[in-house]
Amino acid sequence: MKTRLFATGLFLVAATFVLPAQKLQIGLRNGLNVSSFSEISELNEGDHLRSGFGGGICLRYPLKNNFAIQSGLNFEQKGFRNFRESSLANKKLNGTLEYLIVPIAMERSFQVNESLRFLIETGPYVGVKLRSNLSYSPVSPGEESESIAWKIHDNDAGWSLGFGFMIPAGSYNIETSVKYSLGFSEVTSTRTDYRNKSALFSLAFYF
Repeated sequence: MKTRLFATGLFLVAATFVLPAQKLQIGLRNGLNVSSFSEISELNEGDHLRSGFGGGICLRYPLKNNFAIQSGLNFEQKGFRNFRESSLANKKLNGTLEYLIVPIAMERSFQVNESLRFLIETGPYVGVKLRSNLSYSPVSPGEESESIAWKIHDNDAGWSLGFGFMIPAGSYNIETSVKYSLGFSEVTSTRTDYRNKSALFSLAFYF
């Protein structure tokens, strides 16, 4: 089901290329993704934050009345560190999860001055796992780190909420933004109540 959602997301991204070319904005996004692994009712697990790369191709299609549609195809590194799991004798579990993400967001902008605009955006995202690596750190100095045979699900889906600023730079537009993503999908079959949570701090250049 979620693979179909990801395929649908890719179709929507592809569909934007048939929109009037004079309005479609294409750019590149580059940023830092800070993530954790926690129950769905929690925003994050502050002690388990892991940082990684987040970025890719971004698309923006302006609509009327200061609205716009944002989408793209992003590579995001998520995961967690020093997570204590009772089934592993409370050893510290570390994980790096890499996803290809397709977001679809509705944007509303507000004019701050003649050149600066404030943006807010929200919408769903779907993703497919590219790679995962799990291991636990030894509790005592004499132990060695070992890999964990947890099954990480192949797909991720959730909702994002972000804000930022759009600044013109000659014939280009520069967007600086922060986006929080809350995963709705189970990350692993072992702990079914845990989800991906992440905050992407990024800079985008629209051509």
